[in-house]
Amino acid sequence: MQFLNFIKLLALSVALSVAPVTHAQENNNAQEKLETFVQQVQTAKGRFTQQRVEENGEPVGDMQTGRFSFSRPGMFKWHVTKPYEQLTISDGKKILQYDPDLDQLIIRPDSSSDKNSPAAILFGTANLNEAFDLEILPDKENMNWVRAKPKADDAGFEYIDIGFKGWQPAALLLKDSFGQFTNMTLEKVTPNVDLPKEEFTFDPPEGTEIVEM
Repeated sequence: MQFLNFIKLLALSVALSVAPVTHAQENNNAQEKLETFVQQVQTAKGRFTQQRVEENGEPVGDMQTGRFSFSRPGMFKWHVTKPYEQLTISDGKKILQYDPDLDQLIIRPDSSSDKNSPAAILFGTANLNEAFDLEILPDKENMNWVRAKPKADDAGFEYIDIGFKGWQPAALLLKDSFGQFTNMTLEKVTPNVDLPKEEFTFDPPEGTEIVEM
């Protein structure tokens, strides 16, 4: 369950990658920028990097890079390509996790419709303030910051900080329920792009072990 919450949070960060030009661009209110994005961006694709870090920012383990796409409501693809390959896809009903090294596909029900889940900002239709406490943080590193904390105790994460450089969110910091931190950056993002439903389907190679949870 913790892994699924983390994957959904990655999907959340995808959703925060680019937003249209609006009045929010003219001020430093990161909360307003976040709320405006949720209302207006329906799809996106691009590239990502992610890195586990200590609380002081010291890197832990390998940096991962890959590609992503999402389509509201409920569909996303998160494809890690380096230093190893791993594919996670949701069609809005099920989450598929494919590990080519293990030659295994795990299929789980997608609970991203839960308004308190990390993915709710990406997939949900509820008002952000109904599921999250939003707090404007002090500016740092030439970015405006907002913190989203789930109101539910069992959401699987403590908070995510989102840093905006201009209008585009440029940095994210997640603290999960185990006290671990993950940094993320997004680049080459195209918002509101046409994505076919086939983007969010996957046919495993012949011989793949399939495990349904």
